[in-house]
Amino acid sequence: MGDFDGVHLGHRALIAQAKKMARQDGRKLVVMTFEPQPREYFGMDQGRLTPLRAKARLLAELGVDALFALRFDDALAAYMLANRYDTPQVSRWTWLLGVGQAYVVLDRSEDALPWLQRSIAVTPGTGRTHFLLAAAYQRLGRFDEARAAVAAGMKLRPGTTAANVSLPKKNASATYLERGKEINDLLIAAGMPRGDAQASATQ
Repeated sequence: MGDFDGVHLGHRALIAQAKKMARQDGRKLVVMTFEPQPREYFGMDQGRLTPLRAKARLLAELGVDALFALRFDDALAAYMLANRYDTPQVSRWTWLLGVGQAYVVLDRSEDALPWLQRSIAVTPGTGRTHFLLAAAYQRLGRFDEARAAVAAGMKLRPGTTAANVSLPKKNASATYLERGKEINDLLIAAGMPRGDAQASATQ
């Protein structure tokens, strides 16, 4: 599951591993992507490397049996569906994170918590998940837990500030920028260094 834009070497390695597992189990190899891509859906499009038809052709050449292209506004349901699959636990963290991030952006922090916590339990070494968890805790008034989550993320990503983890500004929709600024403010309140976040938010 992912954008698979460009079908680069990392994508190819992942698909090769999934293909091996699928063939060993006698199953079909299926790739799930989104159309439009998430950054296009949120108004942040900076151009694609591969249009959908070209992407489908490249994936077929790699042995993919089926490609599902879902609308990104169905992403939350898709992540939840993916969570039901019989997939190795180590592979689950990305869609657990995806559900959690969607809930944080939708201002549904209580719903976000279990998904982000499960993602961290699978892959504890990613700072981004800790920061999203911190934003959710801060919004819910669980300030000590928010500070602890920021500290955990900062340990994994030293030098992080609210400025260098903020959403891209170019071509972003006003609504998405507003929600991104709110998340930045929550992280600052939870102890993340500001950097030049205030200046960049107004640019």
